[in-house]
Amino acid sequence: MASTSNKLGELRKLPPEIRVQIWKEFRPRRDADPPSHLAILRVCHELTEEIIPEIYDKEILRIGVGPPGSVSSHWLAVENEYGAFWTIPTANHSLYRKFSRLPFKKLKRVRISIHAPETDNLAELYCLCKDVRDLVALLEQAKNRLPPLDIELLDTPSGKWTFDDGTPLKTVPETVAPDYLTILLPFCRLRRVPKVTIQVPANFIPEGAILQNIARLMQLKVPFGRVKHSVWDDEQLQRSLDASWIDYEDILDEAPGPVANMLRLERFISWYRTPDGKSTYMDKYKRILSTCSKNVSENRLMDLQSRHDFLLLLNPLSASMQKMRLQLHLPSLLRTRPSRSSLANRWSIDAFLDYLEEVEVFEGNGQLSDADKAPGDKLRSCWASEQTWRDYYPEGIPPLDLDVMLDFSVAMSDETETEMERIETEMGEEEGSYWSVSTSFESMGRKAARVDFGGGERIREAFERWFEMPWTTFYRSVDVDVEMFERYGFY
Repeated sequence: MASTSNKLGELRKLPPEIRVQIWKEFRPRRDADPPSHLAILRVCHELTEEIIPEIYDKEILRIGVGPPGSVSSHWLAVENEYGAFWTIPTANHSLYRKFSRLPFKKLKRVRISIHAPETDNLAELYCLCKDVRDLVALLEQAKNRLPPLDIELLDTPSGKWTFDDGTPLKTVPETVAPDYLTILLPFCRLRRVPKVTIQVPANFIPEGAILQNIARLMQLKVPFGRVKHSVWDDEQLQRSLDASWIDYEDILDEAPGPVANMLRLERFISWYRTPDGKSTYMDKYKRILSTCSKNVSENRLMDLQSRHDFLLLLNPLSASMQKMRLQLHLPSLLRTRPSRSSLANRWSIDAFLDYLEEVEVFEGNGQLSDADKAPGDKLRSCWASEQTWRDYYPEGIPPLDLDVMLDFSVAMSDETETEMERIETEMGEEEGSYWSVSTSFESMGRKAARVDFGGGERIREAFERWFEMPWTTFYRSVDVDVEMFERYGFY
């Protein structure tokens, strides 16, 4: 049998120590792609065996989660021993997919640093929870073939993991778990990790043996889902993770601040896919609520239905939103209320509330004639593209106020209220029937079915043409008729 060195071709003429120096150059340095597909490793088995120890076996990968700070800086930050540095902004980013294919098992070690969110900042805590779940999902793709893991919880200048007396901090009093446990529990889904260490701040007062138990779970030889009839039963653990996910989805609805506004925008943007209108977000909710008790699921369904109604109304290309934006750009309204025209192009909560207060005055004074309103009766809701959402809500979605939503639905179009009443009637009036999981998701599905998930780009282009229209050629708003809407592509 030929020796390994004989199969290295001309490289065999180089001394081993020189070849080692060459192989080290294949390790990523600053601004390089992660080493998930190195072509040289496919040349021959012997070459692969000689190179891998120099590329992977000595590599310690450092992953930083946070610091949150702003919506643009919630990330997974990855750094290797040579200072190569990558930031992964979302789980949909191409770098996330590249790192999911990394042969983690070949690495010497992975060190994960989790930075505490700003104290009492619900949006940053939500953000951190999401990033940790995304990281765990990435590591799960290693199929239980991971290197030793070090997890450390780090205090930051603006946030800590404990109160001053060392007891674990609990930002959300309604939840059972303190912040540190909410963040660490998702790691329990990882299994067959050779060694796990969990480091906490020096003044941290442990709650029993929780940290040791999490580390033991991660080192179990059985896949997640196989541990039953124990204190750390996998089914119960998954229920806790699911309940935590829903808790933080509810918290985000009313959380204040610019970071929360942008997080709500991201949630609405990704709620439905185009052009099929499928929703992994709704699928996850349905799976979780199907396993809950009736009382729990009813409360959760009410929150989800309200959120879904907000989504359909605030969609920049919903029929109601189209109608409002077109009305605000009519010549008669531009002449009488020029300051409000900005609401036609981008969201402003102040301009919107002002519009709600005076919309009846517009109609009562005849400023919106029947001819003005008639074209809006034929508008059809379309799903807005990611860029359209971002353009119309550059500062994100404000806290979801149910009273504002109802005012909006009544002022612009009563279709949401009418649809709700119609569905409730069709599904029967027996107590509790409407809030069952199946009927609630059916009602939301029927509302979503009225949305054209493939026509958003056409309507966006129609708005661009409409807003560029030379209004000086029109003497009064009655000139804006159905034929003109058709000409500009709204139908």
